[in-house]
Amino acid sequence: MSAEQNAKPSGRDLSEAKRLLLQRRLKRKLAPQADSNSLGKRPADAPKLASIGQSRIWLLDRLDSGSASNNITSSFRIHSGLNVEALAKALEKVVSRHEILSSGYEMLEGQLTQVPARNDHKKLETFVCDSPDSSMQKAQAFGQLPIDIEKGPLYRVGLFPEPGGTFVLILTVHDIAFDKWSLLVFWKEVEAAYTHLAKGGPLNLEEPSYQFSDFAHWQRKWFTKERESKQADYWRAKLQDPPAPISLPTDHPYPATLTTAGSLEYGRIDSKTASNIKKLANENNASTFTVLILAFSLLLSKYSQNDDILVSTPVANRRKKETAKLIGFFLNTLVIRSNFAGNPIFLQALSEAKQTIAEALEHQDLPTDKIVELLKPKRVQGRHPLFQTMFVFQREDEGTPKLSLPGCEIEPIFIETKTSKFDISLFVSEQDDGFKTVVEYRTELFEAATIKRFLKHYETLLQGIAASPNLPVADLPYLSEKDVEELQTLEQGPALELTNRSTVLDFFAGRENSNTIALEGNGTSYSYAQLHTLSNRVAASLLEKGVTRGDSVALFLERSPEAIVAIYGILKAKCRYTSIDVDYPPKRVEQLFEDAAPALIICAESSSSKIPANKLTSLRIEELLANSDQAPADGKLTAPSLEDFAYTIFTSGSTGKPKGVSVTHGNLISSTQARLQYYDSLPKRFILIPSLSFDSSVASLFWTFAAGATLVVPTFEQIRDPELLSTFIAENRVDSLLAVPSLVEQLVRWNADRLTCLKNIIVAGEACSEKLVKEVQAKLPHSSLFNEYGPTEATVWATVHSFLRENTLEAVPIGKPIPGTTIRIVDSGRKRIPKGFVGEICIAGPGVTLGYDNSTELTQEKFFEDENQQRFYATGDLGSWNAAGEIVYHGRTDEQVKINGYRIEIGEIENALRNIEGVKEASVLATPSHLSPELDTRPLEELIAQTEEQDLAEAIKEVCATGRQPARTSKNNRRLKREKLEIELNFQSEQFIAPPRKAQRDWLIAQAINEIADDLEHLDKTTPQFVPGKDHKLDRDLLDITKADLESDSIMEDWQTPIMKQMAAYATESHGDILEIGFGLGVSASFIQDNKVSSHTVVEMNGPCIENHFKPWKSQYPISDIRLHHSRWQDILPKLGLFDGILFHAFPMNEEEFVEYVLNSVTFAEHAFEPMAAHLKKGGVFTYLTTEIDSISRRHQRALLKHFSEVTYRPISLNVPYDTIDTWWAQSMIAIKATK
Repeated sequence: MSAEQNAKPSGRDLSEAKRLLLQRRLKRKLAPQADSNSLGKRPADAPKLASIGQSRIWLLDRLDSGSASNNITSSFRIHSGLNVEALAKALEKVVSRHEILSSGYEMLEGQLTQVPARNDHKKLETFVCDSPDSSMQKAQAFGQLPIDIEKGPLYRVGLFPEPGGTFVLILTVHDIAFDKWSLLVFWKEVEAAYTHLAKGGPLNLEEPSYQFSDFAHWQRKWFTKERESKQADYWRAKLQDPPAPISLPTDHPYPATLTTAGSLEYGRIDSKTASNIKKLANENNASTFTVLILAFSLLLSKYSQNDDILVSTPVANRRKKETAKLIGFFLNTLVIRSNFAGNPIFLQALSEAKQTIAEALEHQDLPTDKIVELLKPKRVQGRHPLFQTMFVFQREDEGTPKLSLPGCEIEPIFIETKTSKFDISLFVSEQDDGFKTVVEYRTELFEAATIKRFLKHYETLLQGIAASPNLPVADLPYLSEKDVEELQTLEQGPALELTNRSTVLDFFAGRENSNTIALEGNGTSYSYAQLHTLSNRVAASLLEKGVTRGDSVALFLERSPEAIVAIYGILKAKCRYTSIDVDYPPKRVEQLFEDAAPALIICAESSSSKIPANKLTSLRIEELLANSDQAPADGKLTAPSLEDFAYTIFTSGSTGKPKGVSVTHGNLISSTQARLQYYDSLPKRFILIPSLSFDSSVASLFWTFAAGATLVVPTFEQIRDPELLSTFIAENRVDSLLAVPSLVEQLVRWNADRLTCLKNIIVAGEACSEKLVKEVQAKLPHSSLFNEYGPTEATVWATVHSFLRENTLEAVPIGKPIPGTTIRIVDSGRKRIPKGFVGEICIAGPGVTLGYDNSTELTQEKFFEDENQQRFYATGDLGSWNAAGEIVYHGRTDEQVKINGYRIEIGEIENALRNIEGVKEASVLATPSHLSPELDTRPLEELIAQTEEQDLAEAIKEVCATGRQPARTSKNNRRLKREKLEIELNFQSEQFIAPPRKAQRDWLIAQAINEIADDLEHLDKTTPQFVPGKDHKLDRDLLDITKADLESDSIMEDWQTPIMKQMAAYATESHGDILEIGFGLGVSASFIQDNKVSSHTVVEMNGPCIENHFKPWKSQYPISDIRLHHSRWQDILPKLGLFDGILFHAFPMNEEEFVEYVLNSVTFAEHAFEPMAAHLKKGGVFTYLTTEIDSISRRHQRALLKHFSEVTYRPISLNVPYDTIDTWWAQSMIAIKATK
């Protein structure tokens, strides 16, 4: 059931790895062996130290004590003829042969040691059951009982009688004493002993020559520093720069703490596929195991969309023949790395996998926890370090343990312990009719249906591998036919209803003489008849100026009804409009004019001065509308075709240059017709909120007029002010709007009473929050809320979701495809991915544009055809199909962000910054802002203004020197690695008590803001630079105060008493066993005793402190369990046990410690986090004090959460002496409570 076992030579399946192992073993047989290679007996006076692997199991058990995740179970149903007494005696005999079973493991003198069990129980425990269901339930509960490895014994056997003389027999053993091989040994010996007792005759069991403790002793001697160093070098090189924890598409978010609740799902690989896989392995001189684990890694790669995959697999590690009949934990875990970068063919990946596995077997002795120590992978809360998945292969001859007792009919059964060590563990066992597959998974992450689908995907992938091993790995299919059919149904929107209209101008047919109001705004209004006439005038003027079909006409106007008239005039002249916002910065305006290359510019008197010099002819809108002679008769203007361009919109470009997207009349009419078809309630009075240079304005313009409704146009000032805008909506009886969610949220939150006229509220351009949905439904019950999604390249919208009041949402969806549209979610190879997987959203349909103006390369990159020649636009947006068949948005694949609905490339901002004189390099990090709009930054501005330029420059220099500089990759793939960071800052926060000096507070806030940009890492490094006295050397007689007789006021001052009281309260919440590190004057110790604890252990290294303070204090508590250790805590801690609470108040005792623990740490207690966590019981509390400035450091918080599951901060108000304010920074300190 392991890589090593699978690598044993056999005639039918001899791989390269197996030949290598065979050669090694033959060489060892032929060569004289050194004494150190002989197993040998442990000297009688030598301690029974645990093996290297057992030390890791003990540590994992300490971290998750009380869990059954380390239990191994094996069970049978015995149908008749069982001699219960003989079975009990047989078990007693077997246990007596293997001392490890009746032992425990304790930490003695800093070393994990095998000791006799302190507990004793029957070798066979029997229970009363009244039905098969009852017996199975009780047996399962029996298997889930945790085993105390300190007290022992390390096994238990239960017998559960069923009606009719049937029994359920279950063995539960802790894996510190057992592995799968040991199961075979155990039951084989039980079988032999039972047969001897039940039938008589000789006992066919030789007395064991060795015990597991002999192997552990030999292993520690054999695994020399030289061997360890050699293997460490290999793993350090092989696993350098390990990938982050694998991100699988889970059904539930990863919990904050690592949990072990689990379950099993079963599958099967048919005999034909299994036979083909074995044939493929043999033809390529590989083992079946190698093909199967590589396929598992490939499936994980496809699931996670990550090329670099780490999978663990157990290795038997029984290379000494003397270990074959021993019971014990011999296993080690290999980490197998597969990298599918470059999309190799499967056979090439298989060749690399063979080499990787052979090398791993050569270096199998270094425990995985040592490898983790070497690599120091980035820790992620709630995840295993380095690897989170496991693969186990079990050959046919290594199958489920069998038990044969004379006179009994016995069948193996499986009783789940409902635990899972890893996110996903795949077990594949070889059987006569194919492969049996089992997945053990964490139930807090996955639903059973998801795992069943995973097993089906593994089967499909193996079938594809066997059929086409020469395919690139990205092309190997894993979706089942059922998956594909379901996705095809989800992807396709309703059919778009065909009409006889060719362009949006055809919607005016029959309304040319209508007096219905089409446009209102800025004190004016225009009927449909007036709109028709005036737009004809504009068209005639343009034609007179010489524009021709397809020319670009720039619109450089404030938002107004007249701008809308101009747009329709441009379209009637068979030209396309390009709106350029008059409020853009001059350089951007100039660049857009250059890129748009308009034949003419329509401007207003007020905006004409902003037109860059030397541009083409401009026409004043005032003159165009006033020129009644230019109005042509109806029928003089010919209609544009579907292929003609209607407008061009510029979106942000990563190179710093905006991208032009031109939309045809065919795109536009399809988008507008889809709106008419989807929305049941058409608008009557629609408000134009987006800028005309933003593509959401297209929906407002053309849908409104297609519906024969009125478009209401507010001013720019009204749009900017939610108060004015809400009043405008109410006064103008607006019934429909389309805006970014952030604006709608402000309107609804503060002015919902003025929005009751709204029937349709459409949000788009940004992520819609669940909070907004609830607010709209609560405050505007008669309004319908819709969430639209779509890029400019797909003509405004592609999906839509309608919020029903009975819906409960885990994530707000962007909906389903609109009529006529196809949405496909794909991986990096643009292949379909299953429901629930996050991939790139791609759009097909009549709304998809032709590409980017003057950018063939970018068009070819973003627009593609599938195998059926259907044309798609790859949006760069990430999404997934949810259980309801709707799409959930998950952000971007690149560095594009949306601000107020506008798409902005980070690269464009960086490029603009680089163009500033004196700026050599620039990097931009987008972070969500939770700052209050009312945040008063004036104090900070004043502080900067009052700072001397030289001092400010030095501070910036220091920050820059210690800040993290992002690395850049090649030009072809120029992406910065950016982390999404959040921090909430508020000058008025009551969580922290203000310091007496405002400048200190302002500087702190400034530094915290800087932390956002530099991953919150440099605050602690720069803090010493601003502390008065940081340059002063300590007096010689104070360089080391380890043995000095400290004065009272040097140890504890009265003003610190409140925080000592709080820390003592935290430490003693359980009233259990308490460890106090650092005694001082005994203030905290007295509070601990007042809180009534079971035991109180004090560690103090200062002799005079003990004589002058501890001993007099202890005399006050003569009957309390108080223990003193006169020692450094680092020296004594490994010899102590576990505690319910630890109060840490040990400060640096010399300059060297001060530099290490204060200047170079996030807080003075950081070096104690890991050892304190290791010596806490589960749920135990570690408490210490820190300063306000240290407490808000994100680096501090991350360091804590590596070792503790929950952290609480409590500010304590103190009367700090004025002369120490500069040291403590504030009239408060923070008591930290960290819970394991």
